[in-house]
Amino acid sequence: GSNENVYGPSLKAQAAMEKAKERAHLYNFRAIGQLKDVISEIEGIPSDHIAMASGSSPFLEKVSYLARIEGGSVLCPHPTYGSVPGMSERLGTEVIRVPVGEDMAINLDAMRAAMTDDVKLIYLCNPNNPIPTIIEKNALREFCLEMSKRAIVVIDEAYYEYVDNPDYSTMAGLVVDNPNIVICRTASKIHAFAGIRVGFAFAHPDTLKLITPPFDLSMNYMA
Repeated sequence: GSNENVYGPSLKAQAAMEKAKERAHLYNFRAIGQLKDVISEIEGIPSDHIAMASGSSPFLEKVSYLARIEGGSVLCPHPTYGSVPGMSERLGTEVIRVPVGEDMAINLDAMRAAMTDDVKLIYLCNPNNPIPTIIEKNALREFCLEMSKRAIVVIDEAYYEYVDNPDYSTMAGLVVDNPNIVICRTASKIHAFAGIRVGFAFAHPDTLKLITPPFDLSMNYMA
């Protein structure tokens, strides 16, 4: 269920964390900015389209709040990772669950068929969890561009780094021109930072303002 990385952080990361404790008494404004710049260079996405947090969970929770504030429902496949549908139900939001296909993959046509004008948020975990299937990249891109005209589309890419299938691709590049697409990533899995807590989101700056606090110091120097 938790899919923790049993190997632990790399030795270089452990050495960096050991050194970072010397600055534990300071706020980490500069460190967060530096990390954004590193991710920006790796992903080819402007740094103002990147937000950092203590894991990706804060972003998944806040998009759930956003749907609740908008007064609409949430559309997601079933089964899938439980953060967004679970938080949405706790907030009293209607969650429309669309069963996966017989091949155990997320059925985008079925998701389209279940869409209503009341849906404010669409959540897709790709690769999915707990079923480790992917959504074909061209079909997903078309879906994101189409459905983002009607609702916010959130793609949870927690397992992005593990995929070597050529039919898979991140949707991160779409956020530059589309304020209704949010991509979430985490270092908990591939970098074994589940307990250290590092996550990030890609989104248009106007959208990031809605899902990030104006004064966020949730990350620490070790992270």
